[in-house]
Amino acid sequence: MKYFLLVLSVVFATADSIFVNKFSKSLQKNFTDICVFECGVCAVAGTELFIMNAATGNRYSPSLYTVILGAIFGVVIASAQILTPKALETGPMSYTNLIGLCGMILPTFSGKIFWHEDITAAQYVGIALMLLSFVLGVNPKKDKRMSVKWIIMCAFIFALNGGMGIIQKIDQTSDYAQETTQCLVTAFITATLILLASALIQHRRTPCTVKIKSMVPVLAAATGIGTGAVHIINMYLVGVMNSAFFFPAVNGATIMAITLASVFVFREKLSKIQIFSLVLGTFAILLVGNITDLFIK
Repeated sequence: MKYFLLVLSVVFATADSIFVNKFSKSLQKNFTDICVFECGVCAVAGTELFIMNAATGNRYSPSLYTVILGAIFGVVIASAQILTPKALETGPMSYTNLIGLCGMILPTFSGKIFWHEDITAAQYVGIALMLLSFVLGVNPKKDKRMSVKWIIMCAFIFALNGGMGIIQKIDQTSDYAQETTQCLVTAFITATLILLASALIQHRRTPCTVKIKSMVPVLAAATGIGTGAVHIINMYLVGVMNSAFFFPAVNGATIMAITLASVFVFREKLSKIQIFSLVLGTFAILLVGNITDLFIK
């Protein structure tokens, strides 16, 4: 069951990336549009999670601990939701997601420091290879899509994604782990309010161009459903799987799926060295995920 949910998480995450990439590159016209789109995504995700919580017979009555942790989670989610479309607007889908998803390094090390989970020699080798893949593939001089601005945004996305993983681990290893769904509902309520406020402020400067009768609301709703599903699945799996395996495994598989989508769906052009770099990065993630132990055992 755990591995089925892992695959399902990858499918939803890949679909979300396809939808957001489509919106970022061809449907949005300004920053206000991004805020409106992502506000819709978070509102749908939050509603989905609220219904799921009620369907399981639970009331939305989180403890103060869960409210605080959920609010922090919401700030991180809102920040990542804004930066990702901005990075995808001009940057390559494959590398934007590769760098962002490699943020799993942070919860992997947090597992070692705070939860005393072992990190093997193979995992350290994987981290070194991951850095090498960045050096080989991210070259602003040869690929104009990889601007300095794009690199900075990807660095923040990397940190934010890692922060989400750490928050998930904190939640699932606390005395309030049974309030997982309520934590997520609180997070998405917070993110929705932040994005709504951002949209209203930005609308005064640059009017929103999103039309109700267009593809944008449909994409936002579909992305929101997938986003909610990914978070609830991951919040469960992070509590029942070793974080040194879970984060690299789910992110490694997602990177492979998203790279294939970028090439075959969006016809993204990659040089031979970039293809090698992406393969190397994926292999590095598998090493960081301690995949070798699965074959040895």
